[in-house]
Amino acid sequence: MLNHLYPPSAAGGSEKATAVLAEALVRAGHSVAVVTLCREAGESVAVENGVRVYRVPLDNLYWPFPPAGSWGSNPVRKALWRLRDLWNPRAVRRVVRILEAERSEVLHTNVPQGFSLGIWRAARRRGCRVVHTLHDYQLVCARSSMFRAGRVCMEPCTECRLATAHTVSACRHVDHVVGVSQFVLAEHRRLGRFHGTEGSVIHNIQPGATKAACGGTRTEPMSTFVFGFLGRLTEEKGIAALLRATKLLRRPDWSLHIAGVGDAAFEARLRREFPDRRIRWMGFMDRDRLLAGVDALVVPSRWHEPMGYVALEAIHAGKGLIVARSGGLPELAALAHGAVSYPPEDVPALARLMDVMIADPDHARRGGFAEPASRLRFAESAVVQAYEQVYGVAGAD
Repeated sequence: MLNHLYPPSAAGGSEKATAVLAEALVRAGHSVAVVTLCREAGESVAVENGVRVYRVPLDNLYWPFPPAGSWGSNPVRKALWRLRDLWNPRAVRRVVRILEAERSEVLHTNVPQGFSLGIWRAARRRGCRVVHTLHDYQLVCARSSMFRAGRVCMEPCTECRLATAHTVSACRHVDHVVGVSQFVLAEHRRLGRFHGTEGSVIHNIQPGATKAACGGTRTEPMSTFVFGFLGRLTEEKGIAALLRATKLLRRPDWSLHIAGVGDAAFEARLRREFPDRRIRWMGFMDRDRLLAGVDALVVPSRWHEPMGYVALEAIHAGKGLIVARSGGLPELAALAHGAVSYPPEDVPALARLMDVMIADPDHARRGGFAEPASRLRFAESAVVQAYEQVYGVAGAD
């Protein structure tokens, strides 16, 4: 398996998903190695929870990844970095050497940024089956988000078309492509990637928060309906739209708990613009702690979330759910009891849905999966079995 980062380095979505799947495959009896990048000059290998983790240097101009890295503002350096990432023979040789040492049958990539897509061709030439999971829009967008200047990009801009033109041919070296949602898989096909490639939708393993884990720490009285937001405080995540919706609410008996951090200037502007004391800025907060204190989670994302696992976590925890109709979010809302959605730019529609929940709190608090079988889609055994079929290998245990 390969991902640009791996825990404990910047443990975000793809990093966590890669680690959880790798460890689950080990428990299922498979031999698993992960190749990932590190800031140090030398290579290292260590066994972490049964997974052999190879950490290799980034063969490029500078380290752009979190927590300490940055793309910076120098357009020339960024362009040179991306140019080198188009074809990086040194990085490809590192990966090939590890594939040969491990006698790998499958190369499963997640976010290959920093390695270059040449690894796909090289792996196939050595007899590996190549599988790629789509966690973002890196193959069609230089920013990986399809969101720019405050709006969703329905088509790649000129910059992104030039920066990602090579991915059209590179995708032909992938034997099977996996989307974490139907939306992200269909969007890549619409934009000319993976035509003719076998494809599947497989969700990440997600045990989710449980009602038990989220109980017992509510701080607001039951007469107050508590909404929650959990995520980065950025424009594409829709936090400003949610705050604007609070100004349109007709009922006074509500509170909003905001858990997350973002650009300091952006957050300061929001705090000044929305000084309502019913809005509580919680800063960085553990998921279970945030969910423990809310009745419903609002996921107002303006960009096309590939999946939006914070919404899934709310469903697991039995919370009410309001989502924007963005990316894969409606697919999750369809699994939940009483979940509702609205057009992502329609702030009055969001406010109306919030008012409905405030008026009927008992109904809104009865969240969870509408069908018990839906929970199994995210269970370890089901996801491992699905990937075994994609890999073309039998279960090992």
